[in-house]
Amino acid sequence: MDDRRFDDLTKALGEGSSRRSFMKGIAGGGLAALLATIGISEADASDVSAESCKSKCKKKKTAKKRKRCLKKCSGSGGGSSTPIGGTCTTTGQCAGGSTCVSGVCACSSTQQAINGTCCDNTNVCNGATTCCAIGQTCDSLGTSCVLAGTLGSACATNTDCAGGATCVAGFCACSSTQTALNGQCCENANVCGTTCCLVGQTCNVTNQVCV
Repeated sequence: MDDRRFDDLTKALGEGSSRRSFMKGIAGGGLAALLATIGISEADASDVSAESCKSKCKKKKTAKKRKRCLKKCSGSGGGSSTPIGGTCTTTGQCAGGSTCVSGVCACSSTQQAINGTCCDNTNVCNGATTCCAIGQTCDSLGTSCVLAGTLGSACATNTDCAGGATCVAGFCACSSTQTALNGQCCENANVCGTTCCLVGQTCNVTNQVCV
């Protein structure tokens, strides 16, 4: 919708007499005719409603209140409430990060629908039943989401891995001369029970402590 038509609609909704006429028209089933008088479609009106709802949410003082407000927008038709696979006329009606394609809310070719949300293929995990959050990747077993850079997380180069791990076959792992301890790669010679001794320390084998 262009700015002029948007202004026309918001002005019509904002003025007392116009608003009363508008609501009477809705009650009488004449919504399309009323909208036509100012040159906009019902789909455009839906977009205005969504934007109006979201604008109110942005004014909330805390993130928690803003999140709750946006959720109500989606559930009340004042926002993106059409699920993936549902019919639509504009992308603003589609939920879960989907877009309106040929009248249907759908995910892009680089995404999959998981639990009502479009998930990037690179974040799909656990047999396409889980979508890893930002900053996470699917582990080497393909069953759990782990923090990027940690042992078992996906990688392209050694620089993608932390804790002394290296990128092996696309996943962060310890080398054959290391042991994984507490999420870190410890040189085998420094392993002391469940602890990795620091440089300059030795393991008291009897007490299993670094000294």
